[in-house]
Amino acid sequence: MRFNLNGSDVDYGGNPDMTLLDYLKSVAGVPVTSVGCSGGANCGACTVLVDGRAVLSCRTPMAKIAGALVSTSDGAGQVIQDIFSLSLRSMGSPYCHYCVPETVMKARAFLEKNPDPTPEQSRRAIDRHLCHCIGSGNVARSIMEAAEQLRERKEEKA
Repeated sequence: MRFNLNGSDVDYGGNPDMTLLDYLKSVAGVPVTSVGCSGGANCGACTVLVDGRAVLSCRTPMAKIAGALVSTSDGAGQVIQDIFSLSLRSMGSPYCHYCVPETVMKARAFLEKNPDPTPEQSRRAIDRHLCHCIGSGNVARSIMEAAEQLRERKEEKA
């Protein structure tokens, strides 16, 4: 099967039942993809984008990514990662960092579709997201801040 990983075409002929997480960690060597709940689909630490949708890579078999565009946090580039990281920190940095991968990937997917969200839309984008460190309200505000920074960056390039 063929798919695109962070902008590069990949041919995969291995086990179609292997999880995308196992592929990313063991085969592709993507260091950022985390696993916090040992594949239990409880934490979101392994969240990646598949065709622009945030998915849990621990629950996604390789068979489902044939022809897909897969993007990890590495695929966003350092500037985008920094924008999301700084916006989270400005609201009170999560000290455990457990939720950061899911937050960043869900926010990226959301802001690609809606670059100028309302506060309510930002809250709904992370409605099932749990962050005990800074709280989901602050996570939603960090998404708003990241959106503003991304819009400003886009305007500077235009």
